[in-house]
Amino acid sequence: MPSRVLLATCSLAEKWTKSGDPINGHYPLGLGYLHSVLEQAGHDVQTMFLSLVPHEECLRALVDKIAAFNPQVLGISIISDSRVSSFRSIEYIHTNYPDIKIVLGGVHVSTMHEQIARRFPYCTLALGEAEVTLCELVHAFETNSDISAVNGIAFFQNEQVIQTEERELIDDLDMLPYPKHTVFFSDKRIEAQILTSRGCPFACTFCVMDSFSRRKVRFRSAQSVVDEMEHILREFPQVERMQILDDQFFTDNKRVVEICDEIVRRNIHCELHCAGRMKPITKEMVAALERAGFVTVHLGLESGSQSVLKRAKKGITPDDAIRAMKLFADSSIHINIL
Repeated sequence: MPSRVLLATCSLAEKWTKSGDPINGHYPLGLGYLHSVLEQAGHDVQTMFLSLVPHEECLRALVDKIAAFNPQVLGISIISDSRVSSFRSIEYIHTNYPDIKIVLGGVHVSTMHEQIARRFPYCTLALGEAEVTLCELVHAFETNSDISAVNGIAFFQNEQVIQTEERELIDDLDMLPYPKHTVFFSDKRIEAQILTSRGCPFACTFCVMDSFSRRKVRFRSAQSVVDEMEHILREFPQVERMQILDDQFFTDNKRVVEICDEIVRRNIHCELHCAGRMKPITKEMVAALERAGFVTVHLGLESGSQSVLKRAKKGITPDDAIRAMKLFADSSIHINIL
């Protein structure tokens, strides 16, 4: 029997809810992928993107949706800046709807699972990439099976945190359905977001993404990436720009050129934005980005101090930054140094 699954994000800290863009800001592609995968498996899924509303409004919306939808499983994606609202919501929902299975995921959960499992012993935690994990977990709930057979989770049992075998990363990203962009769109939204790869091979000391990608990069094919772009523009003709949200879009310059060439071949006209490292960057790749319609590239520098860059294990030097900016200097692409 299919299950009713409600996925949600909760309110960010007040400083972000005030400054965020509720119409064209970033939306959680991770939840979009989970929605599509669960739906593909036959479940009845609804998703609530509540990051930019105050906590009281967020909780009220969740309670109203629970009353109308009657979900059997509630999945909450948590980042550090949404943990306060998320924790309050979890406590309220468990107290008032104890039969709902609550699953927690996201970066904060994956990095702090020991602490969170002890605080919320009635929750199950999905660690890292959760598409396959959540499908297996929902099936275990349906069949009243032992969840300890599901890889990639943590839970509290017998006064200790149990962590099951690590979930293998998804190598073939092309096998995944497109994320459910529809649940994040309104008629006024003109910006879409897309992932062309997962993971980053570098080891910057300030980054927590090892808990998800383990420094292993996996790529979607250029065909799949541009297929999704066409799908977005067909479904949402008001879209004027797309953000590529890869951890590191420039890992393979030849692949970037391949994607750009496919965009040009299909005559796609849309403002494109991406982020990448200061190296590797080739002159050929910059030219391809310009041909394909990229208008902004965000480059991570963090500091102009060689000693700071070394301590941060950035793997770049100030000279690399200068070289990167020179490569873009003769193009029409705007560079944003972060």
